[in-house]
Amino acid sequence: MTDNNAPVFDFERLEEITAGDAEFTHELVSEFLDNTPDALDCLEASIADGNCAQVQLEAHGLKGSCYSLGAQRMGLVAQILETMAHDGNLAGAEAVLAAIRQAWTEVDHVLRSHLTRLAA
Repeated sequence: MTDNNAPVFDFERLEEITAGDAEFTHELVSEFLDNTPDALDCLEASIADGNCAQVQLEAHGLKGSCYSLGAQRMGLVAQILETMAHDGNLAGAEAVLAAIRQAWTEVDHVLRSHLTRLAA
């Protein structure tokens, strides 16, 4: 379902958008870590409701956040869900959401470790 060659997280992308500013990096990463669980919960609720328009909107936003920050693999899976919802077909959406949550677990771990290193 995902491109396992895509990095869990592209730190070069993060460096590019923050210009290496540690404080800005901390702010962006912290916001992503704080907001993503709610976005995943909203996706889950929209899938359960069968609301394709809302799933598409939520998946699009998540995809954008992931790609902007550097969470490439997670962004790819969110894009799959967005396309499914756009096509009006949520069959299998729960499995795609499970893959997004798995990718999130990896991203969360990597980013929390990164924040720890920044604080040192």
